[in-house]
Amino acid sequence: MRRVLSLLLALAGLVNEAGAGPLVVDRVRLSAGGGASAGGVFGLISSVGQPEVGPRVAGGSLALETGFLVQAFAATGNQPPVVTFASQNLVLMHDTGAQSISGFALFSPGPPAEALQTLLNYSVTNSNPALFSAQPALDNSGTLTFTPASGAVGSATVTVVAQDSGGTANGGVDRSTNSFIITLASAEVSVSAASSGSAGSVVTVPVSLFAAGDESALSFSVNFDPMAVGFVAASAPGGLSIVANSAQAASGRVGLLVGRAAGGNFNSGSNLLVTLSFLVAPLTAAGNTPLTLGDAPVPREVSDPTGHPLPYIRYSAGLIAVTNNLIAYEGDVSPRGNGNGLLTISDAVQVGRLVAGLDPVLSTGVGSEFQRADCAPRLLNGALALGDGRLTVADFVQALRYAAGLDPLTPVGGPTVPVSAVPSRLPAAVNMASRSVRLVSAPLIAGETGVVSLMLSGDGRESGAALSLGFDPQALRFLGAATGSSVTGGTLIVNDRLAAAGKLGLVLALPAGRTLAAGEQEIVRFSFAVSAAAPAVTPLVVNSDQPVVREVTDVSANPLPVVFSNASLPIVLPPFLKLLGLQRAADGSLQFAFGARDQSAVTPAQMARLQAWFTRDIGRGVWEPLTNMLTLENGCVQLRNPDAVNAGARFYKLVEAP
Repeated sequence: MRRVLSLLLALAGLVNEAGAGPLVVDRVRLSAGGGASAGGVFGLISSVGQPEVGPRVAGGSLALETGFLVQAFAATGNQPPVVTFASQNLVLMHDTGAQSISGFALFSPGPPAEALQTLLNYSVTNSNPALFSAQPALDNSGTLTFTPASGAVGSATVTVVAQDSGGTANGGVDRSTNSFIITLASAEVSVSAASSGSAGSVVTVPVSLFAAGDESALSFSVNFDPMAVGFVAASAPGGLSIVANSAQAASGRVGLLVGRAAGGNFNSGSNLLVTLSFLVAPLTAAGNTPLTLGDAPVPREVSDPTGHPLPYIRYSAGLIAVTNNLIAYEGDVSPRGNGNGLLTISDAVQVGRLVAGLDPVLSTGVGSEFQRADCAPRLLNGALALGDGRLTVADFVQALRYAAGLDPLTPVGGPTVPVSAVPSRLPAAVNMASRSVRLVSAPLIAGETGVVSLMLSGDGRESGAALSLGFDPQALRFLGAATGSSVTGGTLIVNDRLAAAGKLGLVLALPAGRTLAAGEQEIVRFSFAVSAAAPAVTPLVVNSDQPVVREVTDVSANPLPVVFSNASLPIVLPPFLKLLGLQRAADGSLQFAFGARDQSAVTPAQMARLQAWFTRDIGRGVWEPLTNMLTLENGCVQLRNPDAVNAGARFYKLVEAP
């Protein structure tokens, strides 16, 4: 039996070296595998896990930590720390009392390669100390504290200077400066946050002024989402004059000028300025749609009776709370229960979860969750069918079409309960051999992690696929699944609740309106941990329908004929060798050293059975032999590859022939 030692090592990128010499990685912490790098002036750009490496080895041009091979590049000196703020312009009303804003500032020592540095100190100053009875300050967690002085109105620029522990060697920079503004406002213009209405209704929204008593006229613009609400009208209470500029209403902007009709000032305290009316679009999703104050088409300004603009005004946004539309549509399953009369991506994802068996169907019958989720086929022989009494990947694809607006929303209908059996919706006497789903994998190695690819061979019409996968849980332990290399932007839902018993369900749908390319395509990748005591062959079964019904569907949610093929995967013995070290020689060639796991000397007979191979693509590349590259020196196997100089990424393996 052939035994394989896989050395998965990306060796491209050591282009900044000046010949041979030691390479050590500095300021980098590896997040998995049990190691941390240290020392030197190099930054980490990639790492590949390799079990059974042994203790840390430093040699040639790489530093090797247990469980990792590290590719590195020459780095510059220390980068400055970064200080960011939740807001660059913090505006509060005057006399608001002591303030404490958690998470206002975020300190970072610099780029990811400097994650091990620490913040040594920072200073906080401001340009207007008289504005505060307790000056602005920041603690190590980024909490901002200050207390405005009684009656104070104005603004102050707060400057923060931070220093990290990286030093200034090699042209490094260890300090940075950032600033923000605190404004204490004398008055506030605010949009109500208490307005609500259902889709299709007209909602009124008040805009108010909390005045100091010297304000006489105002101008401002209201911004809104024109896809969610449309501007209807603006009105002002008695005693006020109003001019509304709705020329940009289609783009979500309305300008307003409001003033005292007979001159004079607004009363100190709260004053209603204007009431705005909006029509909520019929298909607006339930939730909050924001209303903000801006400067187009009319700039923000508050004036006193003599026509002088008043500084230090606070402008506060509001919202319209859109409530549920209770009309029931096909595919409308979110929120759970009765839906909300809207079709969005959350409905499609929820249908996918029902198809995958991750959520139980809450109800059956007329208007039930089952009837709404069972939305495919939408049409059958030119007539509305609105489902077939079963939940499959076709329902998921149809729900995506509804959410994307590719099909018009349709009132709920069709079967009210699941069918007792799972009938085929394919026409009789179709050619099943034209499309296939199969599992492929390189030989799995006992005691290590293996990848199995789900391949779909088709004619380019395929938009969704679903199946159930059965495997021997004594031989394989499921680790995870992801979309394959041929899928871009698809949605994969995995039901792994019975993975411990050897059962998986998966549902994959491409974005609405998109299909796979013709030919054989990798659509899903499964990762398994292979038992050290696994048998020589392990089966993978795809021809069952539990917990997910197997099916392949086209872009219009119609099922396509397909053959699902089971697989039997060989499991090879673990390698008898382990990696001892590696380096790049002065001529640029790569050198690896391997020894026996039990620390005995490798014999010439063992050496004679070893073959070296390499590939440029570990996923789908072709393995090529390396001849005359192996030697036996002092009981260890040496692999030298002078062709690796400037050859890009390469991956190596040793194969022990029978």
